[in-house]
Amino acid sequence: MCMKYRNKLIRNILTLVGIVLLSIYIFQIRADFGIVLDIRYIYLLLLFFVTLAIFFLNGLFLKILMEPFGIKLKNTEAFGLSILTNFGNYFSFFFGGAAIKAVYFKKKYAFSYKRYLESLGLTYLLVFSINSLIAILSMVILFLKESVVSWIAFAVFFSIFVFSVSILVFPQIVKILPVSKIKNSFNSHSALSKDTGIKLIQILLLNSILGATAVMLKFGSIGTSLDFIQGVYVNSVAGLATFINLTPASIGITESLTAYAALIFNIAPAQALIATLIDRVVTLIIIIPLGVYFGRLFMGKK
Repeated sequence: MCMKYRNKLIRNILTLVGIVLLSIYIFQIRADFGIVLDIRYIYLLLLFFVTLAIFFLNGLFLKILMEPFGIKLKNTEAFGLSILTNFGNYFSFFFGGAAIKAVYFKKKYAFSYKRYLESLGLTYLLVFSINSLIAILSMVILFLKESVVSWIAFAVFFSIFVFSVSILVFPQIVKILPVSKIKNSFNSHSALSKDTGIKLIQILLLNSILGATAVMLKFGSIGTSLDFIQGVYVNSVAGLATFINLTPASIGITESLTAYAALIFNIAPAQALIATLIDRVVTLIIIIPLGVYFGRLFMGKK
């Protein structure tokens, strides 16, 4: 109980520090927010629909992923859980969205938390391997095309790729992992059929395309142009915030990673911050009403 309280206290402190630092920085660059007055609203409208499409794809990924575990999700159910996952991540700490899904599957499908942890581990293995490969390829193209590269980002993604693919190809590696819960979370990928694996990979590739498009739109809305490969790279680096989810909605983390990624394209951190905040506003416009709706709809069901 003491450990649980301490962890909660640490997360609260990290969130407070993140909000304070972000607020100070926003105050310092307040003059740059003048570009919002010239925002291109057509870009925001397109960003809205692209974000909705990403939520739909995330739901489709979940639906296909859970089939080998004997859970047949309806399309509406899968989309709703995708919304609730993001809703939970925005308004709670440390993978709150994953906890919402765990409770839902336990309540409606009697799906044990252990089995859910296995499905979660499978999700991360696939996402890690595909997204890191996409990031590496985008960096190679950028280096050949523009002679720009972040060796730190390259090293991070290369390490993630090697680790995740090693477990997929050599599952016996799991046995040497030091923590039993981690071992359990990576024990289920052998049950994944080739056909299912291909479908999931296709969804991840399409999701990456939409993610890059969303990056281009949110920067484009403030008059900053990025091409598709640049969008892929920024989206990949910013996506690391999902796995460093120490604060609600990765406040401060997503902004920092986006600014870091955009810096090699000579985009000022202030512009990256504004673009990220615009993206957050669009996301909140979607997940607040839909999150409340699906929360009432699903959590009341047996």
